[in-house]
Amino acid sequence: MNDNADKYGPRNTYTLEVFPVSPVHVGGFEADHIDIVQGISDGKPTLLYVNVPGLLASLPEDALRRMNKDLESKKEFAESFHAVCTLPTAQKALQQSVIRAVPLLAGANPGDRPLRMFPFNGIYRKPYLPGSSVKGSLKTALGIDFEARETSYGIRVSDSFNHIPSTYAVVAWRKHKNPAQKRSDIPLNVEAWLPDYLLSESNEAASVEIDLTLQKVPDGKKLSFDEIRERANRYYESLFEKNVREIEALSKSSAVEVKNALDKLQKSKPNGFLLRVGWGVGKDTFAAMTPVGSRAAAKTPNTFWVLETMKGVYPFGWVYCAPIHAEPR
Repeated sequence: MNDNADKYGPRNTYTLEVFPVSPVHVGGFEADHIDIVQGISDGKPTLLYVNVPGLLASLPEDALRRMNKDLESKKEFAESFHAVCTLPTAQKALQQSVIRAVPLLAGANPGDRPLRMFPFNGIYRKPYLPGSSVKGSLKTALGIDFEARETSYGIRVSDSFNHIPSTYAVVAWRKHKNPAQKRSDIPLNVEAWLPDYLLSESNEAASVEIDLTLQKVPDGKKLSFDEIRERANRYYESLFEKNVREIEALSKSSAVEVKNALDKLQKSKPNGFLLRVGWGVGKDTFAAMTPVGSRAAAKTPNTFWVLETMKGVYPFGWVYCAPIHAEPR
Protein backbone atom coordinates (compact mmCIF):
# COMPACT_ATOMS: atom_id res chain seq x y z
CA MET A 1 0.00 0.00 0.00
CA ASN A 2 1.17 3.55 -0.68
CA ASP A 3 2.93 5.18 2.31
CA ASN A 4 0.70 8.25 2.01
CA ALA A 5 -2.38 6.02 2.16
CA ASP A 6 -1.05 4.52 5.44
CA LYS A 7 -0.36 7.96 6.90
CA TYR A 8 -3.39 9.86 5.69
CA GLY A 9 -5.97 7.13 5.26
CA PRO A 10 -7.53 5.49 2.17
CA ARG A 11 -8.22 7.59 -0.89
CA ASN A 12 -11.54 7.95 -2.66
CA THR A 13 -11.13 9.05 -6.26
CA TYR A 14 -13.97 10.32 -8.45
CA THR A 15 -13.55 10.87 -12.17
CA LEU A 16 -15.44 14.02 -13.14
CA GLU A 17 -16.63 15.28 -16.49
CA VAL A 18 -16.13 19.04 -16.77
CA PHE A 19 -18.37 20.98 -19.19
CA PRO A 20 -18.08 24.65 -20.21
CA VAL A 21 -21.22 26.58 -19.26
CA SER A 22 -19.72 29.83 -20.58
CA PRO A 23 -16.47 30.63 -22.41
CA VAL A 24 -13.43 29.59 -20.34
CA HIS A 25 -9.82 30.74 -20.55
CA VAL A 26 -7.23 29.14 -18.30
CA GLY A 27 -3.56 29.88 -17.87
CA GLY A 28 -2.95 33.36 -19.17
CA PHE A 29 0.33 32.27 -20.77
CA GLU A 30 1.62 35.18 -22.84
CA ALA A 31 3.15 33.75 -25.98
CA ASP A 32 5.87 36.31 -26.67
CA HIS A 33 7.78 34.02 -29.03
CA ILE A 34 4.67 32.91 -30.91
CA ASP A 35 3.00 34.79 -33.75
CA ILE A 36 -0.31 34.10 -35.42
CA VAL A 37 -0.87 33.68 -39.15
CA GLN A 38 -4.36 33.46 -40.61
CA GLY A 39 -5.23 30.60 -42.91
CA ILE A 40 -7.96 28.13 -43.89
CA SER A 41 -8.30 24.58 -42.53
CA ASP A 42 -11.12 22.26 -43.62
CA GLY A 43 -12.80 25.28 -45.19
CA LYS A 44 -12.88 27.22 -41.90
CA PRO A 45 -10.98 30.38 -40.87
CA THR A 46 -8.02 29.21 -38.81
CA LEU A 47 -5.08 30.72 -36.98
CA LEU A 48 -1.70 29.07 -37.12
CA TYR A 49 0.42 29.48 -33.99
CA VAL A 50 3.96 29.86 -35.31
CA ASN A 51 7.17 29.45 -33.32
CA VAL A 52 8.94 32.57 -34.62
CA PRO A 53 12.54 31.67 -33.62
CA GLY A 54 12.08 28.21 -35.11
CA LEU A 55 10.74 29.60 -38.36
CA LEU A 56 13.49 32.20 -38.74
CA ALA A 57 16.11 29.50 -38.21
CA SER A 58 14.71 27.35 -41.02
CA LEU A 59 13.67 29.94 -43.65
CA PRO A 60 15.33 29.57 -47.07
CA GLU A 61 17.77 32.24 -48.19
CA ASP A 62 15.38 34.00 -50.61
CA ALA A 63 12.81 34.44 -47.81
CA LEU A 64 15.44 35.82 -45.44
CA ARG A 65 16.64 38.27 -48.11
CA ARG A 66 13.06 39.42 -48.64
CA MET A 67 12.60 39.92 -44.92
CA ASN A 68 15.87 41.85 -44.51
CA LYS A 69 14.92 44.07 -47.45
CA ASP A 70 11.56 44.85 -45.86
CA LEU A 71 13.18 45.69 -42.53
CA GLU A 72 15.76 47.93 -44.20
CA SER A 73 12.90 49.83 -45.82
CA LYS A 74 11.52 50.54 -42.32
CA LYS A 75 8.65 48.07 -42.45
CA GLU A 76 7.47 46.70 -39.13
CA PHE A 77 8.72 43.22 -38.21
CA ALA A 78 5.19 41.81 -37.98
CA GLU A 79 4.29 43.11 -41.44
CA SER A 80 7.47 41.69 -42.98
CA PHE A 81 7.06 38.39 -41.12
CA HIS A 82 3.49 37.86 -42.31
CA ALA A 83 4.46 38.72 -45.89
CA VAL A 84 7.30 36.19 -45.85
CA CYS A 85 4.92 33.50 -44.57
CA THR A 86 2.97 33.76 -47.87
CA LEU A 87 6.02 32.98 -50.05
CA PRO A 88 5.86 29.54 -51.74
CA THR A 89 9.46 28.80 -50.74
CA ALA A 90 8.70 29.46 -47.08
CA GLN A 91 5.79 27.02 -46.79
CA LYS A 92 7.83 23.99 -45.71
CA ALA A 93 9.57 25.97 -42.96
CA LEU A 94 6.20 27.43 -41.92
CA GLN A 95 4.57 24.01 -41.63
CA GLN A 96 7.45 22.72 -39.50
CA SER A 97 7.19 25.75 -37.18
CA VAL A 98 3.44 25.60 -36.55
CA ILE A 99 2.70 24.70 -32.93
CA ARG A 100 -0.96 24.08 -33.67
CA ALA A 101 -3.91 25.32 -35.71
CA VAL A 102 -6.86 26.85 -33.85
CA PRO A 103 -10.32 27.71 -35.27
CA LEU A 104 -11.10 31.42 -35.44
CA LEU A 105 -14.41 32.40 -33.83
CA ALA A 106 -16.64 34.07 -36.40
CA GLY A 107 -16.22 37.84 -36.32
CA ALA A 108 -13.04 37.82 -34.21
CA ASN A 109 -10.35 40.08 -35.64
CA PRO A 110 -6.91 39.09 -34.31
CA GLY A 111 -5.15 42.33 -35.25
CA ASP A 112 -1.60 42.41 -33.90
CA ARG A 113 -2.32 42.12 -30.18
CA PRO A 114 -0.42 39.65 -27.95
CA LEU A 115 -1.86 36.18 -27.64
CA ARG A 116 -2.79 34.59 -24.31
CA MET A 117 -2.75 30.81 -24.60
CA PHE A 118 -3.96 27.84 -22.60
CA PRO A 119 -1.18 25.91 -20.90
CA PHE A 120 -0.12 22.99 -23.07
CA ASN A 121 2.19 20.03 -22.81
CA GLY A 122 5.43 19.99 -24.73
CA ILE A 123 4.84 16.79 -26.69
CA TYR A 124 1.50 17.16 -28.43
CA ARG A 125 1.08 20.92 -27.99
CA LYS A 126 -2.54 20.41 -26.90
CA PRO A 127 -4.23 22.73 -24.38
CA TYR A 128 -5.54 21.16 -21.19
CA LEU A 129 -7.45 22.11 -18.03
CA PRO A 130 -4.97 22.37 -15.10
CA GLY A 131 -6.05 20.63 -11.92
CA SER A 132 -4.71 23.60 -9.97
CA SER A 133 -7.44 25.83 -11.45
CA VAL A 134 -10.20 23.48 -10.31
CA LYS A 135 -8.57 22.96 -6.91
CA GLY A 136 -8.23 26.71 -6.37
CA SER A 137 -11.91 27.19 -7.19
CA LEU A 138 -12.87 24.47 -4.73
CA LYS A 139 -10.67 25.95 -2.01
CA THR A 140 -12.45 29.28 -2.43
CA ALA A 141 -15.87 27.64 -1.98
CA LEU A 142 -14.67 25.59 1.00
CA GLY A 143 -13.03 28.57 2.71
CA ILE A 144 -9.56 26.98 2.64
CA ASP A 145 -6.51 29.23 2.89
CA PHE A 146 -4.87 29.45 -0.53
CA GLU A 147 -1.44 28.98 1.08
CA ALA A 148 -2.51 25.68 2.62
CA ARG A 149 -0.82 22.57 1.24
CA GLU A 150 -3.05 19.86 -0.19
CA THR A 151 -1.96 17.46 2.58
CA SER A 152 -3.59 19.78 5.12
CA TYR A 153 -7.10 19.46 3.71
CA GLY A 154 -7.09 16.18 1.78
CA ILE A 155 -8.12 17.26 -1.74
CA ARG A 156 -6.17 16.50 -4.90
CA VAL A 157 -7.22 17.33 -8.45
CA SER A 158 -5.49 15.99 -11.55
CA ASP A 159 -4.93 17.80 -14.82
CA SER A 160 -7.45 16.87 -17.51
CA PHE A 161 -6.76 13.56 -19.24
CA ASN A 162 -7.94 14.83 -22.62
CA HIS A 163 -7.22 18.14 -24.32
CA ILE A 164 -9.51 21.15 -24.56
CA PRO A 165 -10.89 21.92 -28.05
CA SER A 166 -9.96 25.59 -27.97
CA THR A 167 -11.14 28.40 -30.23
CA TYR A 168 -9.37 31.68 -30.87
CA ALA A 169 -11.39 34.68 -29.66
CA VAL A 170 -11.15 38.35 -28.72
CA VAL A 171 -12.30 39.56 -25.29
CA ALA A 172 -12.79 42.94 -23.63
CA TRP A 173 -13.65 44.30 -20.21
CA ARG A 174 -16.79 45.96 -18.86
CA LYS A 175 -17.45 48.00 -15.76
CA HIS A 176 -19.18 46.28 -12.83
CA LYS A 177 -20.95 49.49 -11.86
CA ASN A 178 -22.18 50.15 -15.38
CA PRO A 179 -22.02 47.01 -17.55
CA ALA A 180 -23.50 48.86 -20.53
CA GLN A 181 -20.52 51.22 -20.62
CA LYS A 182 -18.38 51.10 -23.77
CA ARG A 183 -15.89 48.23 -23.71
CA SER A 184 -12.17 48.67 -23.30
CA ASP A 185 -10.27 50.23 -26.18
CA ILE A 186 -7.66 47.46 -26.16
CA PRO A 187 -9.27 44.00 -26.35
CA LEU A 188 -7.18 40.90 -25.74
CA ASN A 189 -6.58 37.86 -27.90
CA VAL A 190 -7.18 34.63 -25.99
CA GLU A 191 -7.85 30.98 -26.55
CA ALA A 192 -11.34 30.18 -25.32
CA TRP A 193 -12.99 26.86 -24.47
CA LEU A 194 -16.52 27.47 -25.75
CA PRO A 195 -19.87 25.85 -24.84
CA ASP A 196 -21.83 24.22 -27.65
CA TYR A 197 -24.26 27.13 -28.08
CA LEU A 198 -21.37 29.25 -29.38
CA LEU A 199 -20.11 26.62 -31.83
CA SER A 200 -21.37 25.72 -35.28
CA GLU A 201 -20.87 22.02 -34.52
CA SER A 202 -22.36 21.04 -31.18
CA ASN A 203 -20.00 18.09 -30.69
CA GLU A 204 -16.95 20.39 -30.59
CA ALA A 205 -17.53 21.44 -26.96
CA ALA A 206 -16.62 18.00 -25.62
CA SER A 207 -16.15 17.67 -21.90
CA VAL A 208 -12.77 16.94 -20.36
CA GLU A 209 -12.15 14.46 -17.56
CA ILE A 210 -10.28 15.03 -14.31
CA ASP A 211 -9.75 13.03 -11.11
CA LEU A 212 -10.88 14.43 -7.76
CA THR A 213 -9.27 12.54 -4.87
CA LEU A 214 -10.48 12.90 -1.27
CA GLN A 215 -8.44 11.65 1.69
CA LYS A 216 -8.53 11.97 5.46
CA VAL A 217 -5.66 14.07 6.82
CA PRO A 218 -3.99 13.87 10.25
CA ASP A 219 -5.99 15.70 12.92
CA GLY A 220 -8.68 16.47 10.37
CA LYS A 221 -11.79 15.00 8.86
CA LYS A 222 -12.24 13.61 5.38
CA LEU A 223 -14.51 15.73 3.21
CA SER A 224 -17.24 13.76 1.47
CA PHE A 225 -18.12 14.30 -2.17
CA ASP A 226 -21.67 15.29 -1.19
CA GLU A 227 -20.29 17.95 1.17
CA ILE A 228 -18.02 19.38 -1.53
CA ARG A 229 -20.87 19.42 -4.05
CA GLU A 230 -23.27 21.13 -1.65
CA ARG A 231 -20.78 23.81 -0.56
CA ALA A 232 -19.54 24.51 -4.10
CA ASN A 233 -23.09 24.95 -5.39
CA ARG A 234 -24.09 27.12 -2.43
CA TYR A 235 -21.11 29.42 -2.99
CA TYR A 236 -21.08 29.67 -6.77
CA GLU A 237 -24.77 29.58 -7.68
CA SER A 238 -25.42 32.99 -6.11
CA LEU A 239 -22.35 34.40 -7.84
CA PHE A 240 -23.51 32.86 -11.12
CA GLU A 241 -26.88 34.58 -10.82
CA LYS A 242 -25.20 37.92 -10.19
CA ASN A 243 -22.88 37.49 -13.16
CA VAL A 244 -25.79 36.56 -15.43
CA ARG A 245 -27.64 39.72 -14.35
CA GLU A 246 -24.58 41.75 -15.37
CA ILE A 247 -24.57 40.04 -18.77
CA GLU A 248 -28.32 40.59 -19.10
CA ALA A 249 -27.67 44.35 -19.04
CA LEU A 250 -25.55 43.84 -22.17
CA SER A 251 -27.40 41.08 -24.00
CA LYS A 252 -30.62 39.44 -22.77
CA SER A 253 -30.36 36.61 -25.29
CA SER A 254 -26.85 35.77 -24.11
CA ALA A 255 -27.97 35.64 -20.49
CA VAL A 256 -30.75 33.23 -21.47
CA GLU A 257 -28.29 30.98 -23.33
CA VAL A 258 -25.93 30.79 -20.35
CA LYS A 259 -28.76 30.02 -17.90
CA ASN A 260 -30.24 27.40 -20.24
CA ALA A 261 -26.85 25.71 -20.60
CA LEU A 262 -26.55 25.30 -16.82
CA ASP A 263 -30.19 24.18 -16.46
CA LYS A 264 -29.66 21.50 -19.11
CA LEU A 265 -26.57 20.12 -17.38
CA GLN A 266 -28.15 20.20 -13.91
CA LYS A 267 -31.15 18.22 -15.17
CA SER A 268 -29.14 15.62 -17.09
CA LYS A 269 -26.42 15.28 -14.42
CA PRO A 270 -28.02 16.22 -11.07
CA ASN A 271 -25.08 15.05 -8.94
CA GLY A 272 -22.72 17.73 -10.27
CA PHE A 273 -21.62 21.13 -9.04
CA LEU A 274 -20.89 24.57 -10.46
CA LEU A 275 -17.45 26.19 -10.41
CA ARG A 276 -15.80 29.28 -11.80
CA VAL A 277 -12.27 28.70 -13.03
CA GLY A 278 -9.51 30.31 -15.00
CA TRP A 279 -8.00 33.62 -15.86
CA GLY A 280 -9.41 36.78 -14.29
CA VAL A 281 -12.28 35.17 -12.41
CA GLY A 282 -10.69 35.14 -8.95
CA LYS A 283 -10.65 38.93 -8.71
CA ASP A 284 -14.15 39.11 -10.16
CA THR A 285 -15.32 36.62 -7.54
CA PHE A 286 -13.80 38.67 -4.71
CA ALA A 287 -15.31 41.89 -6.05
CA ALA A 288 -18.75 40.38 -6.53
CA MET A 289 -18.83 38.85 -3.02
CA THR A 290 -17.64 42.01 -1.23
CA PRO A 291 -20.42 44.05 0.46
CA VAL A 292 -21.03 47.38 -1.22
CA GLY A 293 -19.84 50.30 0.91
CA SER A 294 -17.32 48.27 2.90
CA ARG A 295 -13.66 49.23 3.14
CA ALA A 296 -12.70 46.21 1.09
CA ALA A 297 -15.12 47.23 -1.66
CA ALA A 298 -13.06 50.34 -2.38
CA LYS A 299 -10.04 48.16 -3.14
CA THR A 300 -11.77 45.52 -5.28
CA PRO A 301 -11.65 45.57 -9.08
CA ASN A 302 -14.66 47.16 -10.76
CA THR A 303 -14.30 45.44 -14.11
CA PHE A 304 -15.07 42.01 -15.50
CA TRP A 305 -14.08 40.26 -18.70
CA VAL A 306 -16.56 39.31 -21.41
CA LEU A 307 -16.45 37.59 -24.77
CA GLU A 308 -18.01 39.76 -27.45
CA THR A 309 -19.32 37.86 -30.48
CA MET A 310 -21.70 38.55 -33.33
CA LYS A 311 -24.34 36.69 -31.28
CA GLY A 312 -23.93 38.62 -28.05
CA VAL A 313 -21.81 39.13 -24.93
CA TYR A 314 -20.86 36.25 -22.62
CA PRO A 315 -19.24 35.86 -19.19
CA PHE A 316 -16.05 33.92 -18.54
CA GLY A 317 -15.09 30.94 -16.45
CA TRP A 318 -18.22 28.91 -15.63
CA VAL A 319 -17.94 25.12 -15.71
CA TYR A 320 -20.10 22.26 -14.44
CA CYS A 321 -18.44 19.18 -12.91
CA ALA A 322 -20.29 15.87 -12.69
CA PRO A 323 -19.08 12.44 -11.52
CA ILE A 324 -19.06 9.73 -14.17
CA HIS A 325 -19.79 7.07 -11.52
CA ALA A 326 -21.70 7.54 -8.29
CA GLU A 327 -19.17 5.53 -6.26
CA PRO A 328 -15.45 6.32 -5.98
CA ARG A 329 -12.81 3.92 -7.16
